[in-house]
Amino acid sequence: LATSLLGNFFLLTGGGNLFAQSEDCLFVLGAPDYPPEAFIEKSVNLSTPVILVSMSYRVAAYGFLAGKQVKANGTANIGLLDQRLAFQWVQNNIESFGGDKTKVTLWGESAGAVSIGMHLVAYGAKSSRGLYRAAIAESGSPYRLPRTEDLQTGFDIMVNSTGCAKSKLGGLECLRRVSTGKFNAAMSQVPGLFSWRGVGLFFKPTVDGTFLPAAPDQLAAQGRYNQDVALINGDQDDEGTLLTLAPSSNTTTPAQYEDWIRQAVFVNITDAQLARLNELYPNDPSAGSPFGTGTANDKGQNKRMAAVFGDVIFQGPRRKWLGVTTKTQPTYSYIYRAHKNDTSLGSFHVLELFNTYGYVKERLTDEMQARWIHFINTGSPNPASATLPTWPTYGSGKNILAFYDNITTVEVDNQRVEPINYVLSLNAQGVGFPL
Repeated sequence: LATSLLGNFFLLTGGGNLFAQSEDCLFVLGAPDYPPEAFIEKSVNLSTPVILVSMSYRVAAYGFLAGKQVKANGTANIGLLDQRLAFQWVQNNIESFGGDKTKVTLWGESAGAVSIGMHLVAYGAKSSRGLYRAAIAESGSPYRLPRTEDLQTGFDIMVNSTGCAKSKLGGLECLRRVSTGKFNAAMSQVPGLFSWRGVGLFFKPTVDGTFLPAAPDQLAAQGRYNQDVALINGDQDDEGTLLTLAPSSNTTTPAQYEDWIRQAVFVNITDAQLARLNELYPNDPSAGSPFGTGTANDKGQNKRMAAVFGDVIFQGPRRKWLGVTTKTQPTYSYIYRAHKNDTSLGSFHVLELFNTYGYVKERLTDEMQARWIHFINTGSPNPASATLPTWPTYGSGKNILAFYDNITTVEVDNQRVEPINYVLSLNAQGVGFPL
């Protein structure tokens, strides 16, 4: 490590785990390989070296078990508390490694990006200032979450599968005493991310009244979020394709699609609301995701499902969040539209990591790494360049940087405005995922 003080960043990666039934970076039954060497080497070559700090934290039922007993016990969101402890460790120790504790940037993808949003509103922002100065959230933003005591399905399956439902110790204490093998086997019974009903996740952050005193989007609207950090928050153009790949494989008719909407996405949607949703997301593959690919890869309802899910989980929450933060702090957003030649998945969830991590040698890799590294060091994603366009803040004009294969342009974030506003309104009315 260099002896001078360097910028540092946390890496909170994402990725679905079919077995652990969670969507986070620590894998109970296997781990992804996200080597950061190319990114760090790039920072050195640019003469702006950075230090990477990666962490492990509890996920699935280990870190995000919810339900009435968990609420009463005060042990919700412990995966987020693990992350926060790591942030505090860096503040206390990074200077011993040549780092600068005043230049910490959080960097997360997928569940890691959602986690960043949770930390920005944690405790209503009363005690989150000073732990970091900037954040990069790729494919994930704060969104409407249930109360801890209401997300009961995962807990009930766990105690029934382990024989803890009738334990004299109580379900929660009994779960603490079962073997790891038995615990993991029970988790495998809970519908996971890639299942037909589990796309909304049964193990995830919840509104516990303490770490999250209210729903994240409500805290943001009330101004109860960390307003001292610079932000990058962007999405893929086709966030929903990969994540609905499994459920769409056996959802091929309009009737089956409506069943999926009612059971997995908007469980208490009314007939009138569903009719309006169908108008905004019609049974027309050319309007679906991957966007801009016509009827290619049409398998019945897959493109429609991908469009809805991508807007509900990613595009809608991002726009709502940025509409707030851009009024209080430097806020930058992007949309990734590269590699659309794959008409089955398009610009799918996690695809940008091939560029930001430096897995592929191409124009976009050089640009995205240079921008990310400059942001980590300075809080601005605009390195001195005669060729790169200036990345404006989101602002009232809703400016975004659009990454294509051969060009990067500044555009307006105005795709599917009416449909996205409608799904946001459904969430605000309490129409949402199963509990």
